[in-house]
Amino acid sequence: MTYLLNIMGFFCEDIRQENDNVVTLVGLLPDNINIDFRTGTTKDGEEPAPRQSNRVLGKLCFFARTNFDPKEQFKTLPFFLVFPDGTKMPAGEVKEDTIEKAKEKALEHSLPFAGVTIRATLAGLNFPKNGGLIRLEADVNGEVQVVAVLNTTIVPKATSSTEHQPPSSQSAPASLATTH
Repeated sequence: MTYLLNIMGFFCEDIRQENDNVVTLVGLLPDNINIDFRTGTTKDGEEPAPRQSNRVLGKLCFFARTNFDPKEQFKTLPFFLVFPDGTKMPAGEVKEDTIEKAKEKALEHSLPFAGVTIRATLAGLNFPKNGGLIRLEADVNGEVQVVAVLNTTIVPKATSSTEHQPPSSQSAPASLATTH
């Protein structure tokens, strides 16, 4: 079955809830990223000391907006992260009551589309040794929709002690689904 819907997603470093139902996405990630798990050099200037687990990403966020015909028939909208090794991890779900509220609001105002959003902050994600493709997928009544992709490459051991470290995120985690 074909659904009249559009799902657009982004991976980012942080998500912030602002006033008046405005959401700010911080550090939108490009399609291709290098992931550097090094922590810096030792006191002796030797090779960077590894983290406790040298392939665990501290934080990764996603945001997805779904617009759909309010007459469409689907009850929930589950999202999954799919990792390079094929592991599929539940990443959140837009519940039936949220979808129904969005449909009602759109019909009440004679709007052609209803809309819902979902966002999540994921912590402690393990990565395969060589990185690879991470997909955010949505399941629409059994049909998989690819929402966002992130091609990852793991940075090899350092050859210099002066390499740049990525900035850390600054706000509290977010994880919820809303209508708009």
